[in-house]
Formats: sequence, C-alpha cells, structure tokens
Amino acid sequence: GVPLDLPAFPPRRSSDLPRALFDFIQLIGNALGSLALVVYVLPYFAIAVVLFMLIFAYLIHIYMPCARQLRRLEGASRSPTHQLFQQALSGLTTLRAYGREHHILQEFYRTVNITTQAILATDSTQRWVGVRMDWGTVSWVMVVAGLSLIFQNDLPPGLVGLAIGQSLMLTGQLQFAVRSAALAESLMTSVERMDEYSRLPMEADVAPEQRSGELTTWPKLGSISVKGLTVAYPTAPDRNVIEG
Repeated sequence: GVPLDLPAFPPRRSSDLPRALFDFIQLIGNALGSLALVVYVLPYFAIAVVLFMLIFAYLIHIYMPCARQLRRLEGASRSPTHQLFQQALSGLTTLRAYGREHHILQEFYRTVNITTQAILATDSTQRWVGVRMDWGTVSWVMVVAGLSLIFQNDLPPGLVGLAIGQSLMLTGQLQFAVRSAALAESLMTSVERMDEYSRLPMEADVAPEQRSGELTTWPKLGSISVKGLTVAYPTAPDRNVIEG
C-alpha cells in the first residue's frame, strides 16, 4: 500500500503547500500589524510586545516538533488500516469461504483504535497550544485596555478602540497561523521525500550487445516440463494423488 505517514503528491491537491504557506505569511503579517498598531497607539507597550513575541516563539518551539512527529505517527498508523481494508475487499470470497470474517473484523478494529489514538494525541496538542495562546491574547487585551484607561487623557478614543479591536483579532489569527505552519511543514517534508527519491541512483541500463545475447537464449517454446512431482492430501499423506 501507499505509505500515508505524510501528505502525498499528487493524490492530494498539489496546491495545498502554496496555500498553507500563503495563509501562514498572511496571518503572521496581520498579527504583526496588530502589534505594531498597538505600539503606535501606546508606545509604552513596546517592551510588552517583545515579551509577548518571546512567549509566542517559545510555544511554537515546543509545539512544532511534537506536532510534526504526531502527524507522522498518525499517517503511519493509517497505512495498516487502508492495507487491511484493501486486502479484505480483494479476498472477500476466501474470507467467507473459510469463515474468517470475525478475525478480519477484529483486526480492523485494532488498527482503527491505533489510528484513533494517534488522532486524539494530535488534537490534544492542538488544544494545548490553542488554550495557552488564548490565555496570552486575553492577557494582552486586558493589559492594552488597562493602559488605555491609565492614559485616557492623552490618547484619542478612536485610536484606543482601534488598538483594542486589533488585539481581539489576535486570538484567532495566531491559532490559525500555528496550524498553517504545522501543515506547511508536513507538506514540505513530503517535498523533501520526493526530492530524496529523485536523487536515488538509477539502475544501470543493459548494453545492446547484452540484450541480443539474452534474446538468443530466450525460450522459444511455451511448454512446461515437470518431473518427480508428488501431491497428497494432509489427511492421507501416504496416498499420492499425483505422481510424475
């Protein structure tokens, strides 16, 4: 079967990688623009912006390696399920003839359970990083709103409302940016695998003189000769059914 440990090309849409990269760059740009707007309205908040970016980078540093390995584990766990399903379909008549439906069904349940565990682990890591990013952005909005109240006499109300509104948008932007980065990295790993396969040494081609020599010794007749063959049933091993 085809290994499913990574997104494959071209079975999946070949536009997934550019789209994931574009989404990541766009979301990160929007988030940086929101932070820059807050700094423009509240210059005193520049130090907090640096601290916020360091926390965000730390979460990405923890999440990305874990997400990459979990995606590989999830894909690798799906391969046995797909292979078993294909084998069951191709050998359905044999399974019914020997009464092995229950056995193949239990084996299918086992492979699905393994895949479900990998998917649950992947979703749990996404929720883990999502909750912490939500906490960070909520804290960010609270600090922005608090500083706006402190310096309300020196700031135009319109700019304060714009800064708070942009800060609220960070919650969804950062989460989708992280997911797009994880997807882009997994797709790039597929590209790396394809590049590695393309660099494998090619098999040596057979010289023309060697081909002509092989063709001269190629069998010219389609007959098969069998000598000394005996066949017996397991229930009666001493009684040969075929002797030749």
